[in-house]
Amino acid sequence: MFVALIAIVMGGCGTDNTPAGVAEASIKCIQKEDINGYLDLLEIDNSKSTDTAKGKEELAVLLSAKVIPALRAKGGIKSYKVMSEEINETGDKAKVTLNVVYGNGEEDEQVADLVKNENGEWKLKLGK
Repeated sequence: MFVALIAIVMGGCGTDNTPAGVAEASIKCIQKEDINGYLDLLEIDNSKSTDTAKGKEELAVLLSAKVIPALRAKGGIKSYKVMSEEINETGDKAKVTLNVVYGNGEEDEQVADLVKNENGEWKLKLGK
């Protein structure tokens, strides 16, 4: 039973704390419809809002109501591949380009903007 529990925890949308690893983990979370796992990968700008929990809650509703149904309509995510990873000179910002293939055969290029937080963790950056 303990081994099964570890397999479940390890099978989540874990990351290796590189920009590409975080971008891949975000796709895995969306693929599995793990909204909370996806939200954990985000860097929320607290300077614009003092209520981070409320912001995450609103984003969870948006993902559940809009993104997940749109993804299901495309047949889900069939596969994805990291095409490039670019880290800036100071090492605190990155862009990762991914090719995403949906169940209906459509392909899409996604660009993830990432920032390194004060704990040295790479996180997805929301907004501009």
